[in-house]
Amino acid sequence: MRVLIQSIFCSLVIIAGLAVATGAAAKPAVTSSEQTAAKLCIENASDYAEMRDLCEAALAERDLSPALRADLLTVLGDAMIGLDQYEAARGHLAEAMSLAPEDVDPRNTMAWALYFEDRDAEAYDLFASTLNMRPTDEGYAGLAASGYAAGALSIDEALKQIDTALIIDPEYRWAIRQKGWMLHDVDRWEDAVAAFDRALEILPDDANAL
Repeated sequence: MRVLIQSIFCSLVIIAGLAVATGAAAKPAVTSSEQTAAKLCIENASDYAEMRDLCEAALAERDLSPALRADLLTVLGDAMIGLDQYEAARGHLAEAMSLAPEDVDPRNTMAWALYFEDRDAEAYDLFASTLNMRPTDEGYAGLAASGYAAGALSIDEALKQIDTALIIDPEYRWAIRQKGWMLHDVDRWEDAVAAFDRALEILPDDANAL
């Protein structure tokens, strides 16, 4: 069900020296210019609950730049989506959007929150606006899924948007699986199986494609 988290963060702000507290656990610190607090939230988390805790701890640090705070809030929002806490997710993402008005990442993540709440028309409008700001694989995939669910796009129009997402990232498993389910929905069985098989080539134990 979940969109690949890593694909959200294509332009994170580089920082060094930020410690992230995790209760009684040791503090993993950002030690090089190739790391960011947001990446640390992702890479050190074993599940969405731990990602939430890591990001909340990072957000408690002083002197965070608005861009870095927006990145952390976006990761936190995504974690809350994974925990099915959509109202909390939208609150974090709204703050991220206000801090980084030109960044598509919090907007795409907000659109996913709406989509997973079955607020398809709202999600479709927001994905469309993010694509006007900057085309992304997520934007096209989200536009396809929400537009088809809302009845704003025909199956062929939605598949075209999914295929555009896959041109950007040919291994975008969520988009590949979604393409399979869309094809399944209109009884295009062979094409649907081909899409699921492609998802399994990328990740053989992908339960959502079995």
